[in-house]
Amino acid sequence: MEAYPSGRNGGDWPEAKHTIPFSQINTLYFDHSKRIDMRKLGRNKALKGFSEINLGLTSDEATRSSSRCFSCGTCNYCYNCYFFCPEGAISLDPLHRTKYVDLDHCKGCGTCAKACPRNVVEMRDVP
Repeated sequence: MEAYPSGRNGGDWPEAKHTIPFSQINTLYFDHSKRIDMRKLGRNKALKGFSEINLGLTSDEATRSSSRCFSCGTCNYCYNCYFFCPEGAISLDPLHRTKYVDLDHCKGCGTCAKACPRNVVEMRDVP
């Protein structure tokens, strides 16, 4: 919420500058996907030479593994804050990557912060 005054006046909405801990991510919004285990050289071959044991991931495995990222602390314009705001005080424009909160109509209920799966929206006192 601290970025709202600068965003309202200048349209500049900086993203969070820290990583959100897993305990603060609302995992109910994400599909469970199994971790991709790295392929390894067989035990017999590993004991007979000096070849690399960890074989890495294939391109497809690497793509599936990276899709498990929660993008914590980064807004991906899921529109949850917009849909859950009871006052309709939030506007998002993913094309121009701008966010706007109408502070005249925002009651500070915090529903937008609770609905954000990545914990991007923070409620703070604005001086």
